[in-house]
Amino acid sequence: MLKKILLLAVVLCLNSCATIFTRKEYKLKVFSYEKNRKAIINDSTYMLPAEVKVRRSKEDLKVTLISGDTLRKDFIVKASPNPAFLYGNLIFMQAFPVGYAVDLTTQKRFYYGRNLRLDSKSTDSIIEPPFLKFWNVYLSKKYTTPKGQWAFTASMPYANAFYQQPKNEPSKSKVGFLGFSAGLEYYYKEDTFVKLNASATIDFEFPIPVPLEYFDAHEKMGAYNFTLTHNHKFNRLSFGYGFNYAINTWKIVNSGWKFPSNDEQPRIKRSHSFGVTANTYYQFSDNWSVGLIYSPTFYNTFPKSGTTYQHVISLDIMYRLPFKF
Repeated sequence: MLKKILLLAVVLCLNSCATIFTRKEYKLKVFSYEKNRKAIINDSTYMLPAEVKVRRSKEDLKVTLISGDTLRKDFIVKASPNPAFLYGNLIFMQAFPVGYAVDLTTQKRFYYGRNLRLDSKSTDSIIEPPFLKFWNVYLSKKYTTPKGQWAFTASMPYANAFYQQPKNEPSKSKVGFLGFSAGLEYYYKEDTFVKLNASATIDFEFPIPVPLEYFDAHEKMGAYNFTLTHNHKFNRLSFGYGFNYAINTWKIVNSGWKFPSNDEQPRIKRSHSFGVTANTYYQFSDNWSVGLIYSPTFYNTFPKSGTTYQHVISLDIMYRLPFKF
């Protein structure tokens, strides 16, 4: 029991990026291109330019620009998600949902940007940090899908990371390119859908299809994955999770091998296994999305039953074609 508690504590620490690598307070650089300007922030007055220590909070920050003795202009600086919170946890892909869950409990996930420019002639009193502007313009745009909508998807798993444990072989890992995937989506709510998908991924050495010629023994890896997922859409982002059935293939190719020979003998090892899958996609147009798919398996049914961990992680470029019956 103690070991499990310690393991959970380690996972929480390793994966809460905003909590670990950011502080409750940070220095905000405040400046103006106008001369002899002051700013009032949190009841303190600063001669500009200045570095102001501000506390991270979900609440907006009130700032007053002072020009001369009487002219004042009030600004509201919107609280923005901290990029370290949104992207930092993705570094620890093996357990990043735990990191997000931890960081959602702290206001350290917010910030007001790194630099704040004040202009007395500005017609807008609301200031959004650059990342919040990016979120509002690009990430928050909604691509609504009506209830009852069907969609066919075709995609290319462009970059693939394999980890396999072939029978009677040491564990194997490799990164390569290319593949093909096709799926069928059904939206039973505007922001929720189920998807059935089949994919074939390979470890091609180059990021584009080019003719290759081999003169000695070389290793090849690939996988077929059949997945059923439940998915949620949030504006441009979607998240899915479900079940995965995989056929993994590892082989040594050596076309010039003859018996007897000291070269590595050609051979092929396959395994059939069950597991789970998780994906996240960013939709950047009406039909196109790019995403990351993690498909681990834990239980082999062929060539021998038993628990064995294997996975495929793919960077996927997807085209979606809606239709209705």
